[in-house]
Parts: sequence; C-alpha cells; structure tokens
Amino acid sequence: MTKKSSRLLCRTTLPSKTNKVMAKVDKKGIVRGTAGSVVYRGYREMNIIQGKPRKFEQTSAS
Repeated sequence: MTKKSSRLLCRTTLPSKTNKVMAKVDKKGIVRGTAGSVVYRGYREMNIIQGKPRKFEQTSAS
C-alpha cells in the first residue's frame, strides 16, 4: 500500500517570468495580481484573466 503525501497539491502563488510580481490566491479562492503578461482579478465571485495594459510615456504635447 502506498503512502499518500501530506503536501498541498495546489500552489498559492503563481510566479511571473521576471519574478518581480506574483499572483496570489486570497481567502475566497480568487487569484489576484500579475503573472507574466496577464493580470488575474476577481469580479462577482469569478476569476478574470486579462492582458496586461501597455505602458505609455507622456510626451511634452500632453
């Protein structure tokens, strides 16, 4: 008979490619934060995955 592992199978953080920012699972089980080029957020008890917005530089005209 094999012994079952006592480790948790789900990860609570999702590492990004740059390891600067991470997405985390909150108390309600919703993933929040950024991982790579996507943003994880919650909306009405659902997990939403969106593309990360681009960075814009302000010009002297604006």
